[in-house]
Amino acid sequence: MEIEINGHRSIYYFRPRISYDPRESAVAFIPHFGSQQLDIDFPPAFFLKGENRLILTCVDENVDVSHSIGSIATGISGLHYDALKLTEDTGKPFSPKAIQATVSPTVFYKQKGERLVEQVEVLIRLNQSIANGQVFLDTIPVTADELRTRVRAARETDEDIRAVIAADGRIAYAKVVLVIDILRQEHITKFAINVRPEEIGR
Repeated sequence: MEIEINGHRSIYYFRPRISYDPRESAVAFIPHFGSQQLDIDFPPAFFLKGENRLILTCVDENVDVSHSIGSIATGISGLHYDALKLTEDTGKPFSPKAIQATVSPTVFYKQKGERLVEQVEVLIRLNQSIANGQVFLDTIPVTADELRTRVRAARETDEDIRAVIAADGRIAYAKVVLVIDILRQEHITKFAINVRPEEIGR
C-alpha cells in the first residue's frame, strides 16, 4: 500500500491472515477478506497546521483484474475501513534511522544438495529511503546479482569460507543488511564486520 501525506510518499507491505473461525461466516476461509493490523510511524515534519492531505492507494503486483467474487471487489487488493485514527506517542519520538525486521516461516522448502532448506519470508521496514551506494568485492564494484554469483562460486571451492564486511559510515545500514542477507542465503555464516574499512588490505 502506498501512503502519501502532503506529497511525501512511502510503501508498506501487508501479510494479511485469513480467518479460520466458522463463526465469522461472512469472511471465514476467504483470502480476499484477510486482515492485518499495521502500526506505522510518520515523521511529525510531514504534517502541516490546519488541513492535511492523506492518500491511501492499494498497489497490486498482479495488474490483472479479478472478478472472482463479483463486482464488490474487482481488484486483487482493497481497503475496508470505517475511520482512520492518528495518535501522537510523546514517549517514542520518530527515528529516521530505525529499522524493523520480521522473519516468518513458510510451508515451502527448497532442495539444496541432499537436504531440504526451509524458505522464510523476510520483511524489512525502514523509516527513510535507502541511500545510493556501491558494493565492492575485493575492490571490484559488483551488483547484488554479481555478488551472489561470486559468493556461490567461492563457497563451492571452499565450504568453510569466511567473509569480512567493511562499510563506509555514510552508507545506509540497509545496504549492509543486503550484503549479509546474500551471504546467509548462500550459506556463509562465518563473517565479520570491520568497523574501520580503511584498514582492509593492510
